[in-house]
Amino acid sequence: MSNGSVSDIINRLLGTDRCQLCAQQRSGQYAICDLCHNHLRQHMLIGRQIKTTSCHDPCTITQPTSRHHSIFRHEGLARQMMIGLKYNHALWTVPILGDMLVEAMRVTGDDQALVMPIPMHWRRRAQQGYNPPGLLAQWVARSLRVPMRARALVRLQHKPPQQSLSREERLSNMVGCFALRGRLPRKVIVIDDVYTTGATMREAIATLNRANIEVSAWVITQTEVSTVPRTWGRQGMG
Repeated sequence: MSNGSVSDIINRLLGTDRCQLCAQQRSGQYAICDLCHNHLRQHMLIGRQIKTTSCHDPCTITQPTSRHHSIFRHEGLARQMMIGLKYNHALWTVPILGDMLVEAMRVTGDDQALVMPIPMHWRRRAQQGYNPPGLLAQWVARSLRVPMRARALVRLQHKPPQQSLSREERLSNMVGCFALRGRLPRKVIVIDDVYTTGATMREAIATLNRANIEVSAWVITQTEVSTVPRTWGRQGMG
């Protein structure tokens, strides 16, 4: 099934020709109007690469280079869509955000590696019904025609949701949280939804780095309180 046909099905299931963001008349393959879609595109960001050197286990292995990219700031329409996807089953957001991820990955050359999502613990996924990063990763992998491994990175412990914790609690909450299952190539793409303190993504990257795997990390939105160095640059994407 092509991405276009999936978009058509999602739009039909909505049962309305109104934009899901502004309620104005819409047309085309997405569940939002052209005005909202163009507004989102104008606010797309690309983060510059940094090196991840943190490792919770004592070791002397040189960590592979890892890069982190954010598509949007966690504000405005992007924030509204992410809240909808994470908490309100707004699956209509997946084709829109997924296509924007694909576009950004092609710009940066991150369009040929295996894709994997940040996983949910199975108990939380049973409650939620789906894993937002998993849906986005599936869309990206299908669009780029690259392999996806949804269960290669495993969440070992069922811990309190990050949004309910302070920054210090978030950082400690994720230590030792992930493990790898099976063999992976030397480079992978990891997808998550929101980057706040970076605790989840850092632990995932550290887990993969310990297996000598290079990581290119992608998130949809990044909050203003994110612990990302101020030296990061961003450029618009036209």
